[in-house]
Amino acid sequence: MEKIDRKNKSARVGKVLVGDKNVRGKGIGQQMMKEILKVAFEDLNLHRVSLGVFDFNVSAIACYEKAVLTKEGLHRDSRKNGDEYWSLWEMSILENEFMTNRRSSNIPLWG
Repeated sequence: MEKIDRKNKSARVGKVLVGDKNVRGKGIGQQMMKEILKVAFEDLNLHRVSLGVFDFNVSAIACYEKAVLTKEGLHRDSRKNGDEYWSLWEMSILENEFMTNRRSSNIPLWG
């Protein structure tokens, strides 16, 4: 996690990167998010976890949606890269959403 705000019980995920292109699309990113969220909500007792993802990164957005993160809004043309602007989706998950998803998936809350 990139930034933890203990007062507001929230954190921001910096980058989730599967560097080896040969292993992308095999669920590694989703497993990493699962572990990040487990630490955030179970070990750190946070209430909210958020992240930003560029709108063209379709595979990352799908990964985050599978981890039950919700799109909150689109920051249009928020980053300049060369001569073009990139838009950024803001996504988040709340503690109760994480716990409900864990229960409905029959995944134990420990181990």
